[in-house]
Amino acid sequence: MRQHFSIPWVPPPFILIIAGGRGRGGQFALGLFLCSASRLSPDGGINLVSLGIVERKLRRRVQDGCDQFRVKAASENPTKTVVKARNFKIIVDEPQDLQGGTDQGGPNPVEYVLAALAGCLNVVGHVVAQEMGFALRGGINFELKGGLDPGKFMGQDTTSRAGYQSIEVKVKPDCDASPEQLQAWLQAIENRCPVSDNISNTTPVTINLA
Repeated sequence: MRQHFSIPWVPPPFILIIAGGRGRGGQFALGLFLCSASRLSPDGGINLVSLGIVERKLRRRVQDGCDQFRVKAASENPTKTVVKARNFKIIVDEPQDLQGGTDQGGPNPVEYVLAALAGCLNVVGHVVAQEMGFALRGGINFELKGGLDPGKFMGQDTTSRAGYQSIEVKVKPDCDASPEQLQAWLQAIENRCPVSDNISNTTPVTINLA
């Protein structure tokens, strides 16, 4: 049965479509979609053509079992890379004293790893704080650092990993939560942060010629 509901935080002239289904692995996915009221049929029901588009999008998500994120990138010189993510342009470069970088408007790749972790922890931190019922008045401050051995990157015969050997994150939330709440909050955001998960666990990476 398909139904639409009036939800207080959904502004007119929109309705909220709630749909769900099970994927190939048996996992359940729930989709929430804002739909223009212009897609309603004359009798007040949902236009089946419009709903069919929503259903196809949800079906793809259920089958995949995950959301897909994509970027495209092109090199401008040996150290500078221009990345396009949705409608955003990201500049990746190296300092002038490292590999002849140009310092033209962007951090280097490993700095972006730390930046991505901070950004993800911030989002998840606010979500979890709201779930736990306390406010982050002045937001969250982060300090991140990591050390790596450049030997493998430079082609040296070494058993060291090419990436960070370890990453340390200091988190300072501005709130009135108790120490016990903050420990539970910190554990939750570490477990639920996608970037932290990618860094902490093995993620298959396939690199092929295009």
